Amino acid sequence: MSELMETLASQAGISPELAKNGVGAFLSYSKEHVGDDVIVDFQSALPNAHKLIESANQAKAEAGSDGLDGIVTGLAGRLLGGQAGDITKLFGVLTSLGFSAHQLEALLPKIIEILHTLLPSDLLGKLGGLGLGLPEPKAAE
Repeated sequence: MSELMETLASQAGISPELAKNGVGAFLSYSKEHVGDDVIVDFQSALPNAHKLIESANQAKAEAGSDGLDGIVTGLAGRLLGGQAGDITKLFGVLTSLGFSAHQLEALLPKIIEILHTLLPSDLLGKLGGLGLGLPEPKAAE
């Protein structure tokens, strides 16, 4: 996992610690919105996913909140074409962890790229409703 974080950090232009917390925050957000079973499925593709979530949650608790909600909402609207919805919570967490707007714009596409290479399509489908450019779940036939 550390090699993956090093690669992500290098590609996004951030520190490995920030990359680790960013992925953990993304996984935590995913868990809240698609359920614990998806995180269990992540374990086979992303070893130590639960540790990434715990690390991000701890960093978030230590960082606290600095009232950037308006900025975060504006950034989310800009990135997602005004269809931000609940994802502003993820952006709020990421900014509280120390991400700048520029770093968010670099990080999130890289996380999505990595997920496309690591996760099977059925698991990606479970994440499709998050609004981050992942495939939508396929309807049952």
